[in-house]
Amino acid sequence: MGDLLPTPLLFLRRVNLLFMDLDRENGFSLVELLVSVLMFSIVSLLIASSSVYTLRSLTEYYMVQGADEDAQWLSHLIYKELREIGSGMPLEQSDFTYEKAYLGDAPLPVLTTSTNAKIVFRRSYRQGAGTVLVSDFDPKSSLSFAVVSGKGLQDGWNLYLSNSTEGGEDGLYGTIESVNGSMVTLSSVLAVTEGAKFPSGSLVSPVETVTIASQPVWGDVTLNGEVIGKNSQVVFEYFDSDGNLIPLPLTPEKIANSLSSIEVSVYCRSERELRTGGYYIGVSRLRAFLISPVWSRRNG
Repeated sequence: MGDLLPTPLLFLRRVNLLFMDLDRENGFSLVELLVSVLMFSIVSLLIASSSVYTLRSLTEYYMVQGADEDAQWLSHLIYKELREIGSGMPLEQSDFTYEKAYLGDAPLPVLTTSTNAKIVFRRSYRQGAGTVLVSDFDPKSSLSFAVVSGKGLQDGWNLYLSNSTEGGEDGLYGTIESVNGSMVTLSSVLAVTEGAKFPSGSLVSPVETVTIASQPVWGDVTLNGEVIGKNSQVVFEYFDSDGNLIPLPLTPEKIANSLSSIEVSVYCRSERELRTGGYYIGVSRLRAFLISPVWSRRNG
């Protein structure tokens, strides 16, 4: 019957019989060895496939986690900036208000050029400390004045003066030309209350204009031109004290009489597409309430 088998099978049978004769002393037949090798190969393939799947799953997990963390970090950074809107500005001065046309936008803490993708506002310089006058200052007579210390001031910075500490209601907005010890000289006065005089003890605060901007498509988010977020988008929305959305464009009247809070929504995209298709989007939202005396008083 064996002779009736096809030639290849007959050959394998004879080889197997030969190994069986040999393996009676050594312990394993050729078929057993082949089966063992086959099983080992299958198990190895399963282990490799499982490892690749696990590695891909871990990679996606960390991408998702990274997008969420980036969104939270970026939203908190921007929120911190928004909380400082108007710091250093004489917003409580009744003679230095939004309604006085000759002051331009000098008293505006949030500028009207702000949109859903960009916000422009003023706040104190981080690296500059405020100081006070040590002698009276009349902008009509001179552009120089003496302060306790000019150490925290630099040429080219903008600053505000307020005489509120001396019972006044006036303000000034100007640009520093030079700082020499305790003497400060302005290159120009951008806006000042008509007839204002600033007695010794008046506040001097360096203030900068801050711009946070997002590209219309996925890209960089910048703070004064410096990249603070990649593969991201930021959306700003403006609300009144009742929580109603203020429609754009912003106007001085809306900023003065209605603006109470700003909500920032941050969207951060994963570095690569997921296996299921598409990118993962991490989202974080925070709302900053503006607590300036002017807003508090005007909004009731």
